[in-house]
Amino acid sequence: MPISLSKVQERRKPLKVDLGDGDILNIVYRPAAYTADFEAAISDAAKDGDRSVIGRAVEALVEEWDVYEDDAQSVKFPIEAEAIGRLPLVVLRPMLDAIGADMRPKAKNEGSFASGSEG
Repeated sequence: MPISLSKVQERRKPLKVDLGDGDILNIVYRPAAYTADFEAAISDAAKDGDRSVIGRAVEALVEEWDVYEDDAQSVKFPIEAEAIGRLPLVVLRPMLDAIGADMRPKAKNEGSFASGSEG
């Protein structure tokens, strides 16, 4: 079946990310943002020791999340590379792992991943 690149680029996927200790992060990400060029740029930046690489990757992939600056949940944490660099890896690592797992092709007899993929 033929595909339309513009249609693929419009796709958004909700994903529940288990952060452990009962904490669940809800995100919406752009699967089509992950391209061969994106992967090469991220890899090159990491090899060059660019510490902002994770923030830039998250900024490119994630469109929406329920991360807040405050306990009252009145101020959303910005999805911007500079700000993302302040997030702990106990949030970033599971999120990026869940996105990677969700993007991998599933075998026909496989169900959803333990990350709680919806979509």
